[in-house]
Amino acid sequence: MRGKWHIVLFVGALGSGALGGYCHVRSQGLAVLAEDEQKRSVTSQSSFVDTLSGQYVDSQLGQMDRRRELIASSSRWNEAMLFALVGVVFLAFAGYTVRSVETAFEEGSHIGPMPDPAPQRP
Repeated sequence: MRGKWHIVLFVGALGSGALGGYCHVRSQGLAVLAEDEQKRSVTSQSSFVDTLSGQYVDSQLGQMDRRRELIASSSRWNEAMLFALVGVVFLAFAGYTVRSVETAFEEGSHIGPMPDPAPQRP
């Protein structure tokens, strides 16, 4: 498989970039859900003034727990996105390096200039 490693590494970099994009979209979706939970919590505050019951406190704690879970999940997807982007950089650099080394070996430039032969004594 000589000469194909750089292609494999570049395809891996593209795959890692696609994974990073997916993680970003997933994280943004969870962040929107967390914002919706916060809005629901704010809109239900008026019922607290009216009832002063323990049900409101329980519902607020439940909403806060759901929001916390959504934010934690969104944070994990953000971390996965960052790891995927690091993978893109690493794989692209590795592919470039492998391609450069293969090209140098094919051209024979890794050997360097040949030294002049020693002069012959008559």
